[in-house]
Amino acid sequence: MRHNKRSWWPLGGCAGLGWLLIGACTVVSAAPFVVVSNEGLSRAEAADQADRRPGPSGIDWSRITPRDQGRRRAVMQWLARGEIRTGQDYFNAAVIMQHGDSLKDARMALAFATLAAQLDPVRVEARQMTAMSWERLLEDQGQPQWYGTQFVRSARTGAWELYPVQPGAISEQQRIALGLPSLAEDHAHLAAINARSKPSTAGH
Repeated sequence: MRHNKRSWWPLGGCAGLGWLLIGACTVVSAAPFVVVSNEGLSRAEAADQADRRPGPSGIDWSRITPRDQGRRRAVMQWLARGEIRTGQDYFNAAVIMQHGDSLKDARMALAFATLAAQLDPVRVEARQMTAMSWERLLEDQGQPQWYGTQFVRSARTGAWELYPVQPGAISEQQRIALGLPSLAEDHAHLAAINARSKPSTAGH
């Protein structure tokens, strides 16, 4: 299935996302005046990030994966109870669901990220998360990304490289508007990472 921006970008609030956001939009409508963020969800997002602090080579996935699964279950329970209400809540939920392992998780991450960006339109991280969750959804379906947020390690060389990007899907100006680096900056960043990863040959 070929995707374009109209298939996901919000138009006129929640209605633009169709069925994907029905549950989330209901929560927003049910409690429009609640401004206190969910502390449990904030702690869950902080734990998610702490688990990833060692970097790809330092993560013990046999320990992290069950924690991720528990956090995703908690997010869906909070959503069902109407306890995801603020822009910060939706952002935290998006981060957690972004680390899921199914298309359903990716769709929920996109829904949460889009609402976070709508509720807090000046927050750069929310706009970036919207792009990243969209990329994850494309990647999970074997399609090229648009924005250049997803990196993969080459099975042939072991070097980090950009997951394939759809040419012309968006402009560099659109990337910048979302607070994302240009593709040239992405390539430079990966080159620096790969250069640091090479074993030193000094003295040989």
